[in-house]
Amino acid sequence: MDRVLFFFNDTATTEIYTLSLHDALPILNAGNSAATRQTSVGYNAGYSNSGTYQTAVGYYAGLSNTGGYQTALGNYAGSSNTGGSQTALGYNAGHLNSGTYQVVVGTGAGVSNTGTYQTAVGYQAGQYNAGNQVTGLGYQATYNNSGNDVVGIGYQAGKDNTVSNQ
Repeated sequence: MDRVLFFFNDTATTEIYTLSLHDALPILNAGNSAATRQTSVGYNAGYSNSGTYQTAVGYYAGLSNTGGYQTALGNYAGSSNTGGSQTALGYNAGHLNSGTYQVVVGTGAGVSNTGTYQTAVGYQAGQYNAGNQVTGLGYQATYNNSGNDVVGIGYQAGKDNTVSNQ
């Protein structure tokens, strides 16, 4: 496990100094015995991971992942994933996924997916997808989709879709 520890030792009792952001950040991969090349900032961010090359910023962001190459920014973003190569941005975005190559942006976007090559932008866009090569843009776009090669743009576009090549 890669660990970086920083210590500050100041013996002067009359000095006043200001901590920089670098001094205040916890730089330690505590709890990740199998994770390597991981950067985490936030309460329990990146905790209990076994994947590699992971970046997690936010409260419980990037928690309990086994896949590698994951980036999570936002509270609970990018957590409990077994697939790899995922970028999740937003509260509760991109978690509980086993699919790979996913980019999700928005609150609750890209949750519980098994498909690959998925892009979801918008509130709850791209949730519960089993299809491959799926792009959803808008509120609940491509929500509960099982078709392949689907593009949904707009309010609930491609929701509950079962047909491919849309």
